[in-house]
Amino acid sequence: MRRYLTTVTPSMARGYHASGEWQDDTLLDLVVRHAEVRPNAPALVDERGTVTRAEMVVAVETVAGMLADRGVVAGTPVLIQLPNSSIFGVANVAISALGAVIVPLNLSMRAAEVVAVAERVGARTMIAAGLDARRGREAHLRRYRHRHGRFAVARRCHRSTLGMEPDRRRR
Repeated sequence: MRRYLTTVTPSMARGYHASGEWQDDTLLDLVVRHAEVRPNAPALVDERGTVTRAEMVVAVETVAGMLADRGVVAGTPVLIQLPNSSIFGVANVAISALGAVIVPLNLSMRAAEVVAVAERVGARTMIAAGLDARRGREAHLRRYRHRHGRFAVARRCHRSTLGMEPDRRRR
């Protein structure tokens, strides 16, 4: 069995660093650097509009703060069940900024499947677009929380609460 989850060995990584092909920048470092250079340039675009680089930095800091307040630290698995959207991009960068582990979930997963993944990875935090009462997701997650302690579900990630302009749709 391989010890690494990549085909890049430690000696290869050292070589990439030595040649300058790899840098020590994090994803957050790159987002912040680009925002400093061109703050009003587009960072993310979805059906609701464009998020500027400056707005993205504020949103990432907001989500990272919310997660940190819920006890998320480096190595903590965080479930994420969001559609492809600007909020998905922000959540990914925020989770990475904390050094936490992103555990992406398919939007079509039923509550029992979400709970099974949460149990398998030991997740206590989830970012989701919404909870579907018809699938009983909320009840399953409440039972999971009861059995395993704190389990925070950030159910409402709205653009306005993340520092992004609300609904700037192109017409």
